[in-house]
Amino acid sequence: MKSYEPLITVYIVNHNYERYLLQSINSVLDQTLQDFELIIIDNGSTDGSQKLIEKFSPHEKVLTIFQENLGLNTANNTALGRANGRYLMRVDADDFLDHHALQVLSSTLDPVHGTIGCLLHNLLLPPALTSDLCTNLF
Repeated sequence: MKSYEPLITVYIVNHNYERYLLQSINSVLDQTLQDFELIIIDNGSTDGSQKLIEKFSPHEKVLTIFQENLGLNTANNTALGRANGRYLMRVDADDFLDHHALQVLSSTLDPVHGTIGCLLHNLLLPPALTSDLCTNLF
């Protein structure tokens, strides 16, 4: 993967989700908004996931990381340490994104340059409401 500063870093943590992983990866790569990088972290899978992930290693937007299973929090920290994007999004290995998800989320979070938004699990708040909430949460 080439080093650049994308708008969004999307990362997928996988542990034995070979059955769903291809759909999850392709749902990110097929986004209408292409200003992103994808980090795929295999967390010690014992199924065929690693071979599937290796096929994406040459992709210019993809960084693949293989590590022993140290738990989800460690994998999340690995992604945070390697992310270059302005925004960060985790997609579970058994989930997939709508074709326009990154475009919609990024335009909602940053409608005007310099505006900050906050996205909490299944809760999207406009920037005007997030300032106090995010300050109190973090």
